[in-house]
Amino acid sequence: MNPSLTIGGHGRPNVDSPGNRSLKGFIGIGGSTILIHAILILWYFRVGLSDYASRGDGLEYMRASEALIQGRLVGAHFPLYPALIAAFTPALGRELAALAIPALSHILFALIVYGDLNSSRLGDPLPYALLIAFAPPSTLIYSSSALSDGVALLFTALTLHYALKDREKLMLLSSALAASTHYMPILLIIPLAYWYWRRNRRRLPLALTPLAPLALLSLIQYAATGNPLHYVSVHFAYSRRVWGTPLISYPLASLAYIAGSLRGANRIFWLTYILLTYIAYGLGLAHAANRRSLSAAFTAPFYAFTLIYTGYYFIPRFLAYAFPSLMEYAHIERRLKPVKYLVMTATLASTAYALWFLMIRVPSTGFTR
Repeated sequence: MNPSLTIGGHGRPNVDSPGNRSLKGFIGIGGSTILIHAILILWYFRVGLSDYASRGDGLEYMRASEALIQGRLVGAHFPLYPALIAAFTPALGRELAALAIPALSHILFALIVYGDLNSSRLGDPLPYALLIAFAPPSTLIYSSSALSDGVALLFTALTLHYALKDREKLMLLSSALAASTHYMPILLIIPLAYWYWRRNRRRLPLALTPLAPLALLSLIQYAATGNPLHYVSVHFAYSRRVWGTPLISYPLASLAYIAGSLRGANRIFWLTYILLTYIAYGLGLAHAANRRSLSAAFTAPFYAFTLIYTGYYFIPRFLAYAFPSLMEYAHIERRLKPVKYLVMTATLASTAYALWFLMIRVPSTGFTR
């Protein structure tokens, strides 16, 4: 009999064995994310499923799903999430499908992150998986909305997972699916280039795989609209028209805007929120740069992009793609034990804020934000 399966020689299961701890961790992270999303979906039904599904870009995604059924590619968004909405609409209805798909993707994302943390064998990975799943608040907010963020984060996490496992084909497939869902995963070309540079430089051109969906979709839009740069120009034009600013600018321009244009509590909130988010991800990135270069390569392009992005409101949302830097706190805890308690506090605060925002703030504003 395997001694690791017994305690005191009496044949009782060892509840503290690594296998049991892993199972408890998967149940913990899976159960937590499932419970949160179940509460939110039930709340959406109670308050107004249609209102929640239609807020923000949700209505555009649902219309895009209807157009795909008719064989048309419309709008400024990539089509994988609308295609999933179309696929699940017969079973769930369009609005519930639009809200349930990001939530399910977020649950799977959290499980994958926990699995990768658990493989690092650094003690209890659960607090850090919960941190990544629920902090900053925008991670939960946008994964509980009719938006593509949850799906894109899932395939981004799968790209890192397969990169760590040296599963090249699955890594490339995941990156292509991520980049078929949202603009941000196009930046995966940088960590993929690093991966190939370290392993097989002759295959380095394959790092451009995340650009393939953009190229293909741009050709389709060129045939339909005559504009080969549709997916680029539409967002730059929107930024000028709606925000009155360029889409990207000098480093930390968003912080300068917050300090100079916002007032009172609004300025204090956003300066604190953005600065703490930059610091949290920045410390993780710096730690990874000296020890886990692949993790740093997956984090750095997303972090660098948010430094020059002008829409301060969306910076925490886009930094969620830099989640490998938050995984570093499981390593940092080995030298700084209080880190674990800071992580738990940040997770609880972020979750509470996200629930307040979605369940109280959003209805009070008429579902406009």
